[in-house]
Amino acid sequence: MVIPVCVLMLLMSACKKDNTPFKHGTVGANTYTSEFLGIKIQAGSGWSMMSDADIAKGNKISDMSESSIQTVFDKGMYITEMMVTKDDGSSINITVQDNNKTISVSEKEYFTDGIALIKAQFDAAGYTADVKKGSVNFLGKSTDCLELSLTVAGTTVYEIQIPVFKSHYTASITFGSLNKSDLNTFLNMVTSV
Repeated sequence: MVIPVCVLMLLMSACKKDNTPFKHGTVGANTYTSEFLGIKIQAGSGWSMMSDADIAKGNKISDMSESSIQTVFDKGMYITEMMVTKDDGSSINITVQDNNKTISVSEKEYFTDGIALIKAQFDAAGYTADVKKGSVNFLGKSTDCLELSLTVAGTTVYEIQIPVFKSHYTASITFGSLNKSDLNTFLNMVTSV
């Protein structure tokens, strides 16, 4: 499920000229808190939160310090900021990119060009992909999102991707499950801080 995030992250751009530096959130046993993004994710039983050490390893850096993260951004790449999973394949993850270091498009293009690009990438990888703009209740308000259904070898995965634009960064929060009805429950695991 990382493919659409990677593809879309290469296209995103924030419209604001704020230069607030990105700050990695705090990871606990089943809690993730990001003052920078203004969110908290409280995972219940059955969920496994990746540790900072595992996230850093996945990002191919020594730790999740600001300087280590900046080395990834300087290469024009995104970082995985947080990931929590269940044994049934359900997941919530956050990826972040520095829009000053990548190809830029407007927030509006996120929901147009991004849709076509994600669909093309999944189709090329052998999936049957349905990608469309949608709207969900997120943090108590109607929020634009991308809704995906991806089928391969008879199995369909459903995803909701919500972009968060902060300073000159774009974070993509992705909720995934084999059961579409689970996604609204997952959205409610995220609260404001």
